[in-house]
Amino acid sequence: MELMTPKLHIVSHGLTFWKNELPADFAGSRLPGGRVFTATGDFGSICMQIYSGRNFSFGYIVASSRQQFSIRVQPHHGGICMFGSLLEDASFFINGMKVVQKERQWSLFRGIPEMKMDVEAGSFPRLFSVWCSDRFCGELLCYFPELYTAIERTSAGNMVPDSIIHMDHTAAELVQQVLRCQYPSQWRIPFYRYRAADILFKYLADKSLFNPLDAPYTPEECDKVYTAERIITEDISAHYIIPELAKKAGMNDQRFKTVFKMVFGMGPYEYLREKRLQKAIELLDRGEMVKYAAIETGWRPEDLINAYKARFGTTPGKRKR
Repeated sequence: MELMTPKLHIVSHGLTFWKNELPADFAGSRLPGGRVFTATGDFGSICMQIYSGRNFSFGYIVASSRQQFSIRVQPHHGGICMFGSLLEDASFFINGMKVVQKERQWSLFRGIPEMKMDVEAGSFPRLFSVWCSDRFCGELLCYFPELYTAIERTSAGNMVPDSIIHMDHTAAELVQQVLRCQYPSQWRIPFYRYRAADILFKYLADKSLFNPLDAPYTPEECDKVYTAERIITEDISAHYIIPELAKKAGMNDQRFKTVFKMVFGMGPYEYLREKRLQKAIELLDRGEMVKYAAIETGWRPEDLINAYKARFGTTPGKRKR
């Protein structure tokens, strides 16, 4: 069964008229194949895009506010819904309870909740959601019995307890793959379905692997190294030294390196190098020249060729042939 469009209402500014086009000042991405719902007014603009597939859907909200305004989302009680903040923190109310979700975090709900969200004046939040039917997510949840139990114990329309986790670069890139999809419509259907499964699996695995009671670092330290990770990945061509990143994260150098490696499985420099190589490979696979890919990703051309050869056993030029 295909999920019907969840209605979104602006509850702070009276009657609102919706259009099926992007706003003139739109700064987000066009969700390929998605339906567009835009409202503008003295408050600014809000654009909601929905792609509904078979047993799953994507939602993408981009707001630009001149005045504070409030929105309310109509609930849908089937399945589960992941809600992610791509840009800026999000503050919303569910059943009278205030929830603050930081930028680049996920939360998990039983169904789509009736949610009231306040958008502050001068803010530009971007939100992404993945809804999956019980049938769709059941195929994955059987591998995560503790999370399955937590979801089953959660009433429809409520947040699963302790479900907020960080959205790392890999998870954020999965979302961007959806927003950047360039496949024709007949290929888009399976591509989106597998991306929905990938995003859900990544969340379930990350949530299951991290136990704050067992972790050799505090939740505050985890937040700090994720702050540094966002700095690194916002511009992978930039060059940072450990003391600079540690200072931005509010940690001493040694503790920063230690916790970063525990959280991401490699040190800050190795992490940046891997992200640079991944992006460079993507550019090279699209047919870009080595020099261009190197400039865009912070490599010297000869170093990029050597890193590429170490990964694939051959140079970019020979691999193309």
